[in-house]
Amino acid sequence: MPDLHHIKLLLGIKDKNIFITNVESKSIKKTKSLVVSATLSKEIHRCPLCKQVNHEGMIVKNGKKKSLIQLNKCANQLTYLALAKQRYHCRGCHTYFTANTYIVDRNCFIAKQVRYKILEELTEKQAMTTIAKHCGVSWSTVSRTLASLIPMTKVKRNWLPRCLLMDEFRSLKNQVGPYSFSCMDGDTGKLLDILPSRKKKALVSYFMQFERRVRLKVKVIVTDMNASYASLIKECFPKAKLVVDRFHIVKHLIRKFEDIRVRIMKSFDRNDPTQAKYYRQLKALSRLLIKRQDKLVYDKWTKWRNFGWAYL
Repeated sequence: MPDLHHIKLLLGIKDKNIFITNVESKSIKKTKSLVVSATLSKEIHRCPLCKQVNHEGMIVKNGKKKSLIQLNKCANQLTYLALAKQRYHCRGCHTYFTANTYIVDRNCFIAKQVRYKILEELTEKQAMTTIAKHCGVSWSTVSRTLASLIPMTKVKRNWLPRCLLMDEFRSLKNQVGPYSFSCMDGDTGKLLDILPSRKKKALVSYFMQFERRVRLKVKVIVTDMNASYASLIKECFPKAKLVVDRFHIVKHLIRKFEDIRVRIMKSFDRNDPTQAKYYRQLKALSRLLIKRQDKLVYDKWTKWRNFGWAYL
């Protein structure tokens, strides 16, 4: 009995009505897997359908129903629970029902612990196919698990913040493009919603779901220099002012500065000793030239090879 308890502990099974009978290695779908055989039986005090109290044999056992439930991997192998669930017959309403357990949802053969593992993997930046491979499930199972969170994150259509932050980010490539759209409350920093596409047509369709009086309460919209956002604001938020955030301004200036530096470097003839020296100097100073002023160190001098070992 202690050994069986330890097996349940390793598998993460806490249901006291499940009793393990055997553990063996089998081939499931042409893959070597661990199969844990167990039975599920519990005392029934009342019929779940007609509410008849189990008195003087009103509810009797009537065979078992076998299910193969997928668990989390154990020893880097796919692990299954071959569970024989007790069936019951109610003589009061002449119906049959089966003992249930918390480890799996009704009419489902993938344990909840596997879905929790999928949700944990979804917090990392990786493809759904990679998550499916890690958890030993199909891509569609990962997709359905993610979609199950939608009701939990349902956005209220009767409220928008005074200050709205808009931005796009590179997400997993899908049928609508590699970039997704996010919007946040500028006052609290709370994420409001994430949309699969940043295209103007999709954004207009989304924001038009909010009542006009709600959209008119938005006074400031902070975003990047994407031209489509400017036209979106005029169409959906007529009373809002457009503010370009400092991050995107600085990022744009640095990108243009780097383009000029690289263009000048490419104009040098690297076969000429003097021009090759200028090329190396610009390359060596690439990080220093774009460094923030408050990050510069003035009391520490370093020898630079490309400047004749001068202290800079």
